[in-house]
Amino acid sequence: MQDGTYNVYWWLSLIAPAVVMLIARATRSRKIYWLAVFGSVIVTYVLCLQAVELKWAIRNATATLDSEIEHATSDGANLVFNAILLAPLQAILFTWFWGWVGRRIWKSPQTSVAP
Repeated sequence: MQDGTYNVYWWLSLIAPAVVMLIARATRSRKIYWLAVFGSVIVTYVLCLQAVELKWAIRNATATLDSEIEHATSDGANLVFNAILLAPLQAILFTWFWGWVGRRIWKSPQTSVAP
């Protein structure tokens, strides 16, 4: 069951920015868009951290042999690396990408060029 929970956090970290940014772009409101950008970055960051923390908890819980336990508890830097670099990078890039896709899908009338 824990493996399934890890997958849910991981999948949600990929899907959340898409849903948030596409809905925000569909409203065509600048205020809602910027609130969605902030919300998407925060939610994606937290989901990434939860996914990695749960992965490590599963790894520690399933380690039975001494060598497995040593391997499972030896690399705590991975959590820090993810918290400082990978999770924020994923949050910002996915938010930007889905905001850009939403802009392409729902172009505002002021920015479209008449033929």
